[in-house]
Amino acid sequence: MAILDLKDSDFINGVVLERWQEPSACMFAVDQLCRQFEDARVNIIQLGNYTKPRIPECPVNYTIESLNWIHGKQVIDRCRFFTSHYIGMAVINGVTIRIQPRIGSLYLLKYAANIYLSESEIEYRINSNSGNDWMLALLWRTFLNKALTEGMTPKEYKCVTENRRSFRGHMNVRKQIATNCVRQDRFYCDYKKLSFDNTINRTIRYTYALLKEKKHDAIIQEFDAYDKRLESFGVNNAEIDVHEIDRIRYNRLTAPYESVMRICMSIINNHNAELENGAKKSFSYFIDIAELWEMYLLKVLQRGLADEYTVYSPNTGKGVYLLENASREIRPDIIIEHNGRIVMIIDAKYKCYKRFGRTAGIDNVSREDLYQMNTYLYHYGNRCDKIIGIFTAPYHDDDIDNNILSYTSHANHMIGLVNLPVDIGDEKGNIEKTKQSEQKYLSRIRDLLKLTISLKSQLFMGI
Repeated sequence: MAILDLKDSDFINGVVLERWQEPSACMFAVDQLCRQFEDARVNIIQLGNYTKPRIPECPVNYTIESLNWIHGKQVIDRCRFFTSHYIGMAVINGVTIRIQPRIGSLYLLKYAANIYLSESEIEYRINSNSGNDWMLALLWRTFLNKALTEGMTPKEYKCVTENRRSFRGHMNVRKQIATNCVRQDRFYCDYKKLSFDNTINRTIRYTYALLKEKKHDAIIQEFDAYDKRLESFGVNNAEIDVHEIDRIRYNRLTAPYESVMRICMSIINNHNAELENGAKKSFSYFIDIAELWEMYLLKVLQRGLADEYTVYSPNTGKGVYLLENASREIRPDIIIEHNGRIVMIIDAKYKCYKRFGRTAGIDNVSREDLYQMNTYLYHYGNRCDKIIGIFTAPYHDDDIDNNILSYTSHANHMIGLVNLPVDIGDEKGNIEKTKQSEQKYLSRIRDLLKLTISLKSQLFMGI
């Protein structure tokens, strides 16, 4: 089985495969993955309750750099593979595509998605060679914990036909006559009985068994007692077909388990693909790391500015419209208010921005993002109030002094780049550096926010 190991958001350098590495199999698998992505057959795991529409973008693409002719046949000598803003894995036609995060993903997951990670689990992940398989186990644990907190253990009524000593439900006349015609102490009844043996609970038990089989005990061991409890309720852990999970109809009580079931489907599909050695079965799951970055940045700002400002994301509720008749919905990533007035709009960009720049470029803010922020400032600001639009990427900014600029036509409107560098890796030293970067970032944001408030006061006093 061929393995293609990549890093997310590597759209510049990429990974090169030479002829002896047989890149054609990987190219064919990438083509298949792109088709699955276009047909919405790829499992994109959402970590938050964001309603912001995302533009589908295949996680992997490639370019052929050189060809050669051997024995009258055209052969690929060199092919380069690039990635977008997703992490995850896919098993297609015997090829495993793994996209690892380029920044400390465990820290972001722990901070942004409220995923608890002990020191031993972080060490297990750093030292393991399990690719991204560990993340499915981690997400399964997190979503199941959330479901058990928000809901109850799922139960449903099952139709039971039983020859009883006491009457219950409805009489089954045909069986009563055939069986109890000469017995008056028995009643053949059809009735509904509340049972724990349903698809949701069976799926949880089966998935737990698969994760134990994959040696993820360090992550899921806390559910051992829950698994035994379900077993005592008569729930078996027999193999589950993913089509059974698709047929689940959720109600108010079982809705918290919908996210768990999506993760379970990914784990089961992964297991089935491994059984087939990737030859017939295909499996894929991806996480939008750009969405994770936005969630992380929102949490940093909410925790750091809660004493004086209101920080929220319009992407977790209804958006607003730029035009009348509910036309052209706009959803900035993060909005900061002071005393009910919007003073800053932050656009979380999981891109390689290192400076605002005089013109667009690889390391500079792109023209599309600039125009998008212009729209936000036009809609939420006015000529009399100070408002600032900020882009934030996970890099060190090279030109801090020249990264905040004023508009020539609106003196009170400003735009700029204030980055929050997140060091690569999840080791303790890098995490400490990241925490220090968070404090520096919050300090720079506070300075800019004070500028908007002081100018508002001066305008109010007629200065």
